Amino acid sequence: AKHFVHGGCGVRSFLDLTLLDRGVDGEVLAARNALLQQGGLLHFATTVRALAAYWFAEGEKPPHHDEAEAFILSGGSYGTHTNKLQNSQARHGGRVRFVLSRIFLRYDAIKYIYPILQKHKWLTPFYEIRRLFALLFSKSARRHLKRTMRAGNDELSARAAFLQNIGLS
Repeated sequence: AKHFVHGGCGVRSFLDLTLLDRGVDGEVLAARNALLQQGGLLHFATTVRALAAYWFAEGEKPPHHDEAEAFILSGGSYGTHTNKLQNSQARHGGRVRFVLSRIFLRYDAIKYIYPILQKHKWLTPFYEIRRLFALLFSKSARRHLKRTMRAGNDELSARAAFLQNIGLS
């Protein structure tokens, strides 16, 4: 699920799922589904297993097959930057929220960028401002912002609906 959210996963993982499902008895399946339910991934796992069974084990065509197949095959094993951005924007609720979440990081993330914040948490607002100015004058940050703003609203709403349908939002 983490690979899927971050822009791509290869076909090999689907083949592995098909092979793992061949020798599973009812007790192991119930235990696995209980763990997936605790992690909030049971719907996603069911969708992915149905797709794997359709591809490799002559199963029935699952719902949302065409969208999932296009996403997986266009992304490749390592995913694409476009897929990652669109997934992130869809999960954050739009472009503006996504950009703000990338500029103003949570304390849990920024304390590793600036280790002094682990001792002096009260300096966090000052380092947020420092980070903002560093991003304003960075070519790579401006390039990233341009890529972020390219996706249209209809593409983002379609991606959000797709992630909702497969159980990842």
